[in-house]
Amino acid sequence: MAVGKVALGAGRPAAVTAELTYSCDPGSTVHLAATATSLVANGHHKAVATGTLANKKLSCDARNHIVRLVLHPKPGSVFHKKQRVVIEAAVVTPRGAHYADATKAVTL
Repeated sequence: MAVGKVALGAGRPAAVTAELTYSCDPGSTVHLAATATSLVANGHHKAVATGTLANKKLSCDARNHIVRLVLHPKPGSVFHKKQRVVIEAAVVTPRGAHYADATKAVTL
């Protein structure tokens, strides 16, 4: 699992897009999950955005694959250009355990 390019999308509220590299074994029933959390600055509330990619949309063949995942802001969350955020991504089993994970701090 690795987090690549992260960007602030267009729209209101603006979504965060993250390029994720993942790998899973053949026959796996895992899914991808990611969260973007803003680093709190003076006068701003912490913003959170989440996204998932279902198992049926993954290629589980023990090779590396790259997907772009859209992380949608939670109600009341707003992301801005030049804001620092932490992206946490994971390959998650059906029982909720993290098979692999990655974290990356970026500026939108």
